[in-house]
Amino acid sequence: MEFKASTKKNRIEVVDALRGFALLGVLIANVPFSNAESVQTVFDPALNFLHHLLIDKKFISIFSMLFGFGFYIQMTRAEEKKIGFLPYFIKRMILLFIIGSIHCFVFWNGDIIMSYAVGGLFLLAIRKLSNKWLFILAVFFNVILTGVIFIGNSALGWASYNYDFAIAAEQPLTQSWFRYLEINWITAPWTNFLSDMPLTLSFTFGNMLIGMLLGRTGFFLLPEKFKKLTNWLIILGLTIGIASSYVLHLIFSGNLELDIPLLWVPFVIVAGMLLQSMAYISIFLRAYRSKVFKKKLGIFNPVGKTALTNYLMQSVFYLVVFFHCLPGLNLYENITTGETYLIALVFFGLQSWISSLWLRRFNQGPFEYVWKKLSYKNLGGIKINQKFKSPKVKTTLMIILIFSGVIYGNAQNRTASKVMFQSGEESIEGILVRPNSNNNTPAVVFQQGSGPHAFDGYEMKAWGPHKYYIEDVLLELGYAVLYCNKRGLGNSSGNWRQNDFYGRAADAYAGVQYLRTLSFIDGSRIGMAGHSQGGWISQIVASQHPDIAFVICLAGPTTGVQDQVDDNDRSRFICEGYSGEKLENKIEKRKKSLIKSANLGKKSGLIGSARHWYLISDYDNEKELKNLTCPTLFLFGEFDINVDPEININHLKKVYNNQVPKNITYKTMPRGNHGFYQVENKCVDWDTASKNDFDPEFQNEIRKWLSSL
Repeated sequence: MEFKASTKKNRIEVVDALRGFALLGVLIANVPFSNAESVQTVFDPALNFLHHLLIDKKFISIFSMLFGFGFYIQMTRAEEKKIGFLPYFIKRMILLFIIGSIHCFVFWNGDIIMSYAVGGLFLLAIRKLSNKWLFILAVFFNVILTGVIFIGNSALGWASYNYDFAIAAEQPLTQSWFRYLEINWITAPWTNFLSDMPLTLSFTFGNMLIGMLLGRTGFFLLPEKFKKLTNWLIILGLTIGIASSYVLHLIFSGNLELDIPLLWVPFVIVAGMLLQSMAYISIFLRAYRSKVFKKKLGIFNPVGKTALTNYLMQSVFYLVVFFHCLPGLNLYENITTGETYLIALVFFGLQSWISSLWLRRFNQGPFEYVWKKLSYKNLGGIKINQKFKSPKVKTTLMIILIFSGVIYGNAQNRTASKVMFQSGEESIEGILVRPNSNNNTPAVVFQQGSGPHAFDGYEMKAWGPHKYYIEDVLLELGYAVLYCNKRGLGNSSGNWRQNDFYGRAADAYAGVQYLRTLSFIDGSRIGMAGHSQGGWISQIVASQHPDIAFVICLAGPTTGVQDQVDDNDRSRFICEGYSGEKLENKIEKRKKSLIKSANLGKKSGLIGSARHWYLISDYDNEKELKNLTCPTLFLFGEFDINVDPEININHLKKVYNNQVPKNITYKTMPRGNHGFYQVENKCVDWDTASKNDFDPEFQNEIRKWLSSL
């Protein structure tokens, strides 16, 4: 006896409708909307808040639960017919992984199908466990392990990336399909497996276990039996669940920091979001069984019955309607957030209508047909028009994989390569970008700011905005640029959270010494440059080593760390609407929190963020400023919320008793923010600002200053 696809008689209608409902949420959660200032409206903050509160993570959880439920249904049918389920399902998951791989690397790297394929194989291993053990494992993967990984990624620096984060902003706007594929590959979670996938796989597998439990207990088939349970799920989901989503929104928006006393919060957040997803399921089941709503909710049935096809088509929708890499509407950055959501709803309506028309002729969607045709030995139970022929799958897959693997190199007049050099006991990874000239090339060792950001993606542009205000100018003037990854980031060894400023300076100077071993570098013309915190590092290196040719500090403070943080906090709180006594109370509370973090970091070397704050919080650079003898350029942004130009220039003058030496030049760039994007005030958020332009005079200032040396 062989497997047959589900028929109308043995399908569970409410599950199909719920799956379609989940796909609507997935569509809205993933639809690409822009934060560009040109399309911002007064409604955007509220829409973004509601997105986090009601949509984000909830519907993909439901979708994952229903995958686990589907596994249980297929396994049960196999047992009833005494058919070998194991080889069939392994083959099915391998095929699903191939489909997901094509989807991920050719169309949309936010793919969840590959995770389902891996999770499905793990479901095979635990399929015979009791309900009690399934529940224990579901709690472990969904709450405990997911919470631990979240803390490790955010507080302990487990997640590190070897690519240029700025390319994520470039991807929707690039007009090259090949560049889109390249960015898709670089930023894909599966490409960055250790940083991105443990959290996803843990949470997804936990959701599948819940779905399997729902199947075993008859949750979808016996509504009266679970009436009391669904009452509680609705109550808890709409209270604790929504409250947890609100806390997660505070964390993602930067309004809540997970200090050590709050390390229990991620576990509550994950549990709460699961309750919220279960509340959605319970409400939907209640509504679907009422005469008033069942017909209206029928719009979701056709989409749910062809879920794989519709999920894949949503990615095509994003590419054709929003992104700029293909001929299409190219709406990204041209419509508001509200209009984006409206178009998504219209598209879902079209999906429902087209799916309904399709199901009048066929029993399943086209992608479901291909997948199941390759999985089942016999398709006798599937009625389909003879004109519908499956493609030559092997040939098609090969063409697509080759096509997706085409990566175009950099056509610019420069050479980029990864290098490694030693700094004491640590190995530091660098990215050396040089003009295509042969000998006597001057160079700059560039230091990034705070945080766990690695340099990569250098083939097209440098990390963040550095390309615009450093790399373009330096290459034009014949300089090479060495970007250095902090300890523990990229392929550098060690842990940047256990390294103070002087340790970073030692690593930076090791980069200078490495450059001097290269025959094409002019060792007498190697300077330091740094952005933000990297400005402090550049100052330290130059103050300790008189052989440094020059220093460029971009938004680099002249004050000490504590003064800079206080200045940043005050500006941030003012932008949040605080003033007067409330503002001062907020600042005082923040200072006390930082003191606690420093004390905790002093006592423990295990807590990454607290330890790092302890190592740098007392740093004051007055001594380094007084020891700067090489030509030094300080450039500030007029509307920099992190490093106020007036405060830092006044402090610079104070250090030198109002007699700043001639080797030091300072200037404020009009309308510049911390990244030297042009903004109208300090309160413009980074995502919005990063869509704006640089002032050409900014690069001219660097160009003129370097040319005068």
